[in-house]
Amino acid sequence: MSKKILLCCAGLLLVSHLFTDTIIVDIDGTGDYITIQEGIDYSANGDVVLVYPGRYIENVNFNGHSITLASLELTTGNEVYIDSTIIDGNRAGSCVTVINGEIATIRGFTITNGSGTDMSAGNRGGGIIAHHGYSSSSGISIVNCMIKDNIAEQGGGIFICGSNDNIYTPLLSGVTIKTNQSMSGGGIHNIFSRPSFDPDNLCNIYNNHAGLGQDIYAYDSCHIHVVVDTFTVFEPEKYFAEYIQYYPNDIGEFSFDIQHSWMEEINHDLYVSSEGDDSNSGLSMDEPLRTIALATDRIASDSLNPKTVHVEEGEYSQTLNDQIFPISMKSNTSLVGENIDTKIIGDDSLFNTLIMIYNEKENINITNFSFESDITLQSAILNFHDNKNITFKDLQFSDMIFRYGSSIYTYIADSVLYQNILVNNIDSNEICGIHHEQTNAKLENCIFTDNYAHGIYSFTAIRIDAVDYAVVENCIFNNNSNNNDERTLMLMSYQQFCNPTLEVRNCIVTNNASPSNSIMSCSSTDPIGDVFFTNNTFANNSSQRSTLNVGGNITFTNNIMWDSTQCEVFIYDLSAYGIISTLDIQYNDIKDSIDGVWNQNGANIVHWLDGNIDVDPQFTGTGDYPYYLSSTSPCIDAGTPDTTGLNLPWLDLAGNPRVYGGRIDMGALEWQGYSVDPDTNMVNNLYFFKNTPNPFKDQTTISFTSLDYDRVREYTLSIYNLRGQLVRRFYGPDEHFWAINEIVWDGKDMDGNVTAPGVYFYSLEFEETAVVRKMVKFTSP
Repeated sequence: MSKKILLCCAGLLLVSHLFTDTIIVDIDGTGDYITIQEGIDYSANGDVVLVYPGRYIENVNFNGHSITLASLELTTGNEVYIDSTIIDGNRAGSCVTVINGEIATIRGFTITNGSGTDMSAGNRGGGIIAHHGYSSSSGISIVNCMIKDNIAEQGGGIFICGSNDNIYTPLLSGVTIKTNQSMSGGGIHNIFSRPSFDPDNLCNIYNNHAGLGQDIYAYDSCHIHVVVDTFTVFEPEKYFAEYIQYYPNDIGEFSFDIQHSWMEEINHDLYVSSEGDDSNSGLSMDEPLRTIALATDRIASDSLNPKTVHVEEGEYSQTLNDQIFPISMKSNTSLVGENIDTKIIGDDSLFNTLIMIYNEKENINITNFSFESDITLQSAILNFHDNKNITFKDLQFSDMIFRYGSSIYTYIADSVLYQNILVNNIDSNEICGIHHEQTNAKLENCIFTDNYAHGIYSFTAIRIDAVDYAVVENCIFNNNSNNNDERTLMLMSYQQFCNPTLEVRNCIVTNNASPSNSIMSCSSTDPIGDVFFTNNTFANNSSQRSTLNVGGNITFTNNIMWDSTQCEVFIYDLSAYGIISTLDIQYNDIKDSIDGVWNQNGANIVHWLDGNIDVDPQFTGTGDYPYYLSSTSPCIDAGTPDTTGLNLPWLDLAGNPRVYGGRIDMGALEWQGYSVDPDTNMVNNLYFFKNTPNPFKDQTTISFTSLDYDRVREYTLSIYNLRGQLVRRFYGPDEHFWAINEIVWDGKDMDGNVTAPGVYFYSLEFEETAVVRKMVKFTSP
């Protein structure tokens, strides 16, 4: 007897289907077809495509057929067929596609391993994509299905879309949506959609992951009442259920009727290790979790009692230890790595964004991570939108290629602080480093080096469009380049109709190259805003235009500009737009003097004030800071006599006191009364003065002897870090020493703490002689 005849004898459950054609799909070849797609393609509206158990590795498209697609759960009511009848998308697209106005029912399947459908607005619907088109008669019912382990940029489990004038109302009945992953709407992503949740045959939505709306996301979808047996938490806030009201007349929101929660949030610091286990409590490093995203899901915090996710040193990626990206964060939380060797690695071609914080989050701190990827990236590593009071500290982005995006992208943000950020050897079709739009931000002690940008929107190091302010302080921009004649390497500008204050101070901008545009553009002209350049060093940059392109009310103080550009400063003629810039220049060393300033068409106002010079600054040319001033530099003590109001930090870029000798120097590096001498045999009264080994790991021996081999007494040997802070000091004893003196430094500070790897300076003082050398401490690979 055939399966079709057996079906007709199945009893009362089949009464409603006896007058439609039923097409049998069985992977073993005993039905009408062996693939689901064949069954759909040969069906007619109103038919039932009945699928027997098996794993069907295919991507099913309804192709306009208004039919019922079901497993034997439909005819038997036996839930075992849900688990045994599987549509496996094989990461080749959406498992099920309903986008042509069909009236469709999907019943009794496990839908898994889908990866979404590429559409004009992104990759959508890992498990199911349902788009009603513009047909008012279309609709979808999803009944008694398990939708799990799917991925997509939008809607990891299900993507549902209606239109602005025709809200889509799909039915969800007895559906479990779990462990799906996306950028937005981990479980469900709705646009102009109001899903109806069956109040009797309850659904479950839990343990999904997304950068925005872990379980459910809605965009202008009217009021949505979510009725479920199990949701991730009992009282979902925006982190788990995100509703975006875009249109002014949209007053929609979520309401919930939840019977059970999958987890409880924990108001406690949590701990993560690459060797951890997600079944652990996560309450200490003795019981760490494995997945960073699970820790950020579980942690609870508030503004009075902020909490931290602590991540142990190690490598965290999807391939190595099943990490889930993007990691999302709640307000008033910190994500802190053990040290800079705590690595988050992007190795998934779909989820290039590794950390994502969207929509009214605040008081968030991310510290001590290196970000890496061996694949070509399609979006920013860190992506932030509409947040405030965000701190990024001690982060490193190195050796990556971006087709689109940047290391960090922030849109509409207030009070963003960057400290100790390294962007190194990034190749991007857009922006290698930091991209800000409609933000207020400060960059401190950041380094952008050896980056290359290309493409129509390329800015190599930074692009900041500020609303109220943008400050770049104590930063290094070195050896960056681009190939775009229309873009600068660094842009600081204004958001339209804003007049922010833009400040660049204590920075080194050297050895950068731009073919036909300026190295850096800094303008606040809509309306006119204030721009300050204070104590910066611009040297050895090359361009066929200028080092700087500026606009606004510009104050230029204590800078050194010594470049291979057509001119040092260029001011556009914007008088046709009613914009007249004013540039005040005082106490600067500018190559070619006033001729180094190009005031286009004489349209702007330039005040050449006191203290400006045009003399070779006489850099030392050696060491980690090759733009130290030599002891004979004309820039020493040549800055403005009154530093009031300059807002300078206490330390210069190398960590030394910003003012030495009673008056500030020009440039980013303050001369400290001595030079870092080259490592030659004969220096001052010494025959040799060196440390071996150099670089060193655990300890090094510092040796010296006088030029005449006389015994040395009453010496002081001081060791400093790069910030000019004293680390350790040794004193000579009262008795005479032998001719050759040796001091072993064990790499510890004066309190016995092991010092960090890095660059150190050691200074020897005796008999009115002071000599300084450099050494490097490293960590074994």
